[in-house]
Amino acid sequence: MTEQHKVIELSTGEEIECKPVPTLLIMKYRADNLPPKVPKKTRELGIKDEEGKPHTEEYDDPDDPEFVEARREWMAQRGDRLNDIYLMLGTEVEVPDDEEWLVPLRTLGVLPKEPENEHEKKLFYLRYWFVKTADDLIKIIDTVSDLTWPSEEEVKAAEESFPG
Repeated sequence: MTEQHKVIELSTGEEIECKPVPTLLIMKYRADNLPPKVPKKTRELGIKDEEGKPHTEEYDDPDDPEFVEARREWMAQRGDRLNDIYLMLGTEVEVPDDEEWLVPLRTLGVLPKEPENEHEKKLFYLRYWFVKTADDLIKIIDTVSDLTWPSEEEVKAAEESFPG
């Protein structure tokens, strides 16, 4: 294990090794998955021009119900995908060779699909079997994030190193 890796213990007593993920991958995902645009609406201002036409203005309507729902869905999907990136690429865990852990998931019908490769198998194992609590998920994501991104102290030190 290198200095950039960290082993953490989960609530179950199980350990998982966390490591940084490629920052450019995260930045690319964020750039490619922008939030929905706030819709524009038009309203009359209550005054008319010389020809009797009402003056109008365009404004952003962040309370539009369709926009609110689209933004909620975007935020949920974005969070899920970023969690998947952190889980798949930011952890090292031994996925059992046997597929006994998949049997209850298949029986309950909760697998989104059958894992097609080792990466999907690892992700499904982490998502649906290994990580038991929300606190454990947060602990993993926070640890991977801390290993991936510079700390506030590191950013401040870098800023102070620039002349001027």
